[in-house]
Amino acid sequence: MPRGQQSEIRSPIRHEKTPHPLRCHGQPRFRVRQWPSSPPSGGNQGSPDRASRDDPPELSFYNDGVKLLFKKEWAAAEKQFTAAVAINPKMPEAHNNLAYVLRKQGEPNFAKSLEHYNRAIELKPKMPEAYMHRGALHYFMGHPELPNPTSRRCSS
Repeated sequence: MPRGQQSEIRSPIRHEKTPHPLRCHGQPRFRVRQWPSSPPSGGNQGSPDRASRDDPPELSFYNDGVKLLFKKEWAAAEKQFTAAVAINPKMPEAHNNLAYVLRKQGEPNFAKSLEHYNRAIELKPKMPEAYMHRGALHYFMGHPELPNPTSRRCSS
């Protein structure tokens, strides 16, 4: 084929474009949950970014932490999630996200991260993100051989 010409050979197989399961409109989908705020009231002039005055204060800290988590500002997100956990220690999503940002900040925070993953699982045993991230933490801590307590064992 002469140089500069492109091949006209086409594949007989049609490739349909399907969206990637972990992407939404080209953006990655995260499994981090953001707490919904109440409908706008007169106090916040209809701004969707601000929580209404009726919302508990931990939701404001939590939602701000999620925004910072998406920006990968781990230290700032840690402060927000810590404030949310201090106000409401029974909020499993805040414990899970706090553990995640602690893990992302490095090895000195691994023990504290594990405590928060365990607390999130204790509060909400059916939250798969906490189990998944806790397993990743065990791997980074050098314990990949730990058994998964939720897996079924074969009886022999």
